[in-house]
Amino acid sequence: MLPGGAGGPKFGPPYVRALQWPRVNVLHLATFDAHGGAGVAALRLVESLRRRGHNSRLLVRDKATQHQFVESFGEAQARATAPLTDSAVNQLAWLFSQHGRPAGSKMAFSSDLPTYDLTTHPAVRAADLLHLHWVTGFLSAFAIRQLQDLGKPIVWTLHDQFPFTGGCHYAESCRGFRTTCARCPQLVRAAQPLANLTLAGKRQFIDARRLLLAAPSNWIATSARQSALFKRARIEVVPYGIDVRARRAGTREGARADLQIPADAIVVLAAGIDHRDPRKGHAHLEAALALVYSKLARRTHGLRERLFVLTAGQSADADKFGGIRCRALGALASEDPRLTMAFRAADIFALPSLEDNLPNTMLEAMAAGTPVVAYDVGGVPDVIRDGENGRLVRRGNIKALAAALADLAADDGLRLRLGDAAALTARTRFDWSIQAEAYERLYAAELARRHRKPAQRPRVSVAFRKNPYADAPQIKTLLSNRPAAELLSVFLRKNIQELEGVIAARGGEIVALREEIARNSGVVGDAEVHIAGLGEEHRRQEAKLQDIIAARGGEIRDLRKALGEAQQAAARRKEVLSQLMRAEPRGLQSHDRLAVGIFGVGESGRRVLEAAVLLDCNIVWLSDNNADLHGQTDLGCAVIRPDAMSGRSFDAVIIASAHRDAIKQQLLRLGIEAGRIIAPDIARTDAELLEELRRLLEPRLHAASHSARSSTGRS
Repeated sequence: MLPGGAGGPKFGPPYVRALQWPRVNVLHLATFDAHGGAGVAALRLVESLRRRGHNSRLLVRDKATQHQFVESFGEAQARATAPLTDSAVNQLAWLFSQHGRPAGSKMAFSSDLPTYDLTTHPAVRAADLLHLHWVTGFLSAFAIRQLQDLGKPIVWTLHDQFPFTGGCHYAESCRGFRTTCARCPQLVRAAQPLANLTLAGKRQFIDARRLLLAAPSNWIATSARQSALFKRARIEVVPYGIDVRARRAGTREGARADLQIPADAIVVLAAGIDHRDPRKGHAHLEAALALVYSKLARRTHGLRERLFVLTAGQSADADKFGGIRCRALGALASEDPRLTMAFRAADIFALPSLEDNLPNTMLEAMAAGTPVVAYDVGGVPDVIRDGENGRLVRRGNIKALAAALADLAADDGLRLRLGDAAALTARTRFDWSIQAEAYERLYAAELARRHRKPAQRPRVSVAFRKNPYADAPQIKTLLSNRPAAELLSVFLRKNIQELEGVIAARGGEIVALREEIARNSGVVGDAEVHIAGLGEEHRRQEAKLQDIIAARGGEIRDLRKALGEAQQAAARRKEVLSQLMRAEPRGLQSHDRLAVGIFGVGESGRRVLEAAVLLDCNIVWLSDNNADLHGQTDLGCAVIRPDAMSGRSFDAVIIASAHRDAIKQQLLRLGIEAGRIIAPDIARTDAELLEELRRLLEPRLHAASHSARSSTGRS
């Protein structure tokens, strides 16, 4: 069994045995090839598999590297690479996920759109096996289901929690993903249904039984097993791998000389993609280092003068460490040699993440022989044993973090002992050949299973051709929710106003720049200043200003395009809602459509209407006891009086009210047959309501189908 089975994780021998595996034609899919830890991890795995003789390639949405084995999705010729989802729907989803956030919220949150169709891509068609990585913004749940319908084995590495949540990439203390994500703390109240509906959409489309999930840490494996989506999925723990030998290249003295760091300094390294991300905990590190400098370092003579902070990442601030000397290297690509130098030059690697999977930076520091001080979170305790190969402290305890940093800074022997143990751990458990062999075993097992065909749900590709909104059911429901629709209108207006303001500002800048050019040209044209050097300087200034004008013009073109899309989304909101409500995704196992009436036009009525549309019912009328509601709705469906129902043709009437018993008696008195009355529990969640309606309507569907066949036979 692979690590992470019933017996728990088993790293190291016999995990490192030299075994021969069949050559695999595997295509890896990821949003990025160099951005963030997930993209870097995917690229490293692809490269390590290629070194072992496999035909391993990477298909990405955005390509940044120059590797020949990496292909951008947009590179394929004569093929549409635009999202299949309507552009207005994409923008609505983005507005909800990015602007529907509480004040001060900085945690990463995404919608499940857009949808790209990869089923006809040559690389996808040619692959024996597909391996998904971090695919947010590239492959929606609907697109993943399309790939599943190809019948190829699919392995999916869980780089964060987004695959099984309603939108958050790290859930913090929230456990909503275990049930419905009904009350998402990352969204304002009116936008909260997005999380619940996104998770329901993932459960609707993704067939967890036909996936093999690879978890880099025991923490994320446990989270996935507890989730509503993957609780019955097959999950194996396969840690990340890095090129350990490359991280040991060079000497500490040479790395310090190259980075211009004093040879006698005690260097604390902090590396992360964005120091502004609260999950990364860099505010904790700043406070801990300030405490080390102001108090703890006084216990050791000369320690304060030797302390030195080295940072690598976006928005690193060199002035927030309480007086300690600091150098910020800025954002570095994973292949930048300065990053390897930084790990070799450091005495201590600080990892203050408040939540994390299996940080690549931790493994890289250990491979370089640098001891790690970290919070006891996520997958970190899978690797670090406190006092043996690093230091672990309780999450959020800044004083303990400062004490651990001070202890290591003051004790050369302790740093050396923990650093040597860390290097041994990296070499024996996290070299990329170990990870590659683990995936070779997984691939071999999955390819052996491919001929075993489990019971499959209907293919979604046919439904999509008939319904261009089949991949966005959550947006449909959101738009039918009045508070959410009003909030969206605010977002759209604000977005349009901001774009118009920026365009006006850029236009003013261009006018000012042209006036400056005119003034300069007048000066250069004056006979008294036709000195060669001065004239040349003016020409250089004019060329520079012309370049700025061209750049501003390009920005305005891009902004106007974005403004047009925003205006289009605003103008089409009602149109999109109408189209969504008329969409025909297949739910019941038949091509016959039930003619359904719905009793109740309030919020419950809208929820029932949404579920009935998803189940491919033909909504023939709505009804309500409130006479003020009788007439035509903005959905193009008539709201009739209850006593007018008996004159209508329908297969079933659905009660969309909490007063089920009273309304059922009313319908019986009106002459409606009991067998045609459907009374679901509208207190259920949207997903549960959908399943209950599916169960209750199935008998009526069979009866309607039988009646239709009988009528055809008689005629």
